[in-house]
Amino acid sequence: MDFAGQHIAVTGASTGIGRATALMLGSRGATVSLIARSHDKLAELAAAGETLSLLSASSHCARQTQAPR
Repeated sequence: MDFAGQHIAVTGASTGIGRATALMLGSRGATVSLIARSHDKLAELAAAGETLSLLSASSHCARQTQAPR
């Protein structure tokens, strides 16, 4: 199945089924937004594919990624 042109959000993307799903969707052409609590694991996963992007994580990680005011 081809997911080219689709934008898909995957929750729980840092490990297990969520991670495998994100990688599979990315390999099939989807632009994938990664959502999970573990910012470090998400950053590693996002670096693995050009169509994977870090969207958000826990409130702690969200504070780390906000632009300075």
